[in-house]
Amino acid sequence: MYIPLKPKGASTILLVAIVGISLISNAAGADFDCKNIKIGNFNFNLSPLNKEYRLSSKVYTPPTYTNTDILINPCGPLKVDTSLPAIDRCEDNTWICRKVTNYKQDRPLVIEVGTMAGGQKSSAPHFATDQATEQKPSEFHWKMDGTTVEGNQWSTDILFKCDTNGKNDDNPSIRQYENGHLKLEWSVPAACASESGTTPDKDKKPDNDKKPDSDNSGSGDGFFSTLFTLIFVCLIIYFGVGMVYNYLSNGYQFWREFPYLCVDFGRYVWDRVSGRNRGGYSVV
Repeated sequence: MYIPLKPKGASTILLVAIVGISLISNAAGADFDCKNIKIGNFNFNLSPLNKEYRLSSKVYTPPTYTNTDILINPCGPLKVDTSLPAIDRCEDNTWICRKVTNYKQDRPLVIEVGTMAGGQKSSAPHFATDQATEQKPSEFHWKMDGTTVEGNQWSTDILFKCDTNGKNDDNPSIRQYENGHLKLEWSVPAACASESGTTPDKDKKPDNDKKPDSDNSGSGDGFFSTLFTLIFVCLIIYFGVGMVYNYLSNGYQFWREFPYLCVDFGRYVWDRVSGRNRGGYSVV
């Protein structure tokens, strides 16, 4: 004997949609390529900075002193120090971590630790420049949101400046820190733009025999990879929603509501992909 079940309404499709959007967001974060950053008509290669940098400062308040450490990797998440208790370290997928430790008679006490950038698998920086994008920018902004503390969204804004006389091992400097918002300045050769997508090397002569198409192949591959991922996820959601509604409502109610569901879901996916709901800078 067949007993029809009552449909559970929008909760089922909402669950399927959330899963699909999560897959899209994770794919977007995984596609970030530090070697091929495009701003306007120019490319930047920050891969020489793909390592951990540390900024430290000390304040003496006898009989104690306080250390403030900021760990930075502009190209990806920091390595997790599993030797520390979870409460004394930043969350997973953190790109920039700020930690404040107080010492009394050499006994450490962590009094503050927070994710200044990252914290989500889908985290990726946003880039922008205040200069005209038709001309080669001499500086640009790297920006990413971090954790949220009592309704306040922490964030980091790094002002990269092209410095052909500097070294990529040079640390950034702190411009400002206030209410969970960190501003840094970083002058390095890796911040210099090029039309070919490679960072200029002052000690190396340009190779005129190299084919220009080889530098942009990675960008094309990343685009098509993201496109196919979007199509695949949308197909999964389409068939998943169809099967669920066919089972719960014997098909009739689903197809009656399907056009409206498609419109709502399409708007939601468009907002996510176009970046309307994401914090940070957009390229200007």
